[in-house]
Amino acid sequence: MSLDNSLRVVGDTPAYPVVVTHPDGVRVKAYFDPVTGYKLKQVSDVPNGSPTEFGDYREVGGIKIPYNTKTILLGVPVELKVNNATANTGLTNEQFK
Repeated sequence: MSLDNSLRVVGDTPAYPVVVTHPDGVRVKAYFDPVTGYKLKQVSDVPNGSPTEFGDYREVGGIKIPYNTKTILLGVPVELKVNNATANTGLTNEQFK
């Protein structure tokens, strides 16, 4: 994992790119808002890889999740919107042992 110290603009927001190289050599570049820490965009270094943008972060069970995700599937822009979300509902500590 490496941090690129130069800011890039994602939409209207300056963002720091973080590059993660997986063991198989695939590189994923994620862009983070330096003020909020939210991931704004992610791009995988694979053939026909499409950028994914994240937005409209809302608190759910004490964490923030993006309620809006935009990407391109088979050349068609797709926007995914979350209507409702819950976190760790009905889970017990025993399930994690």
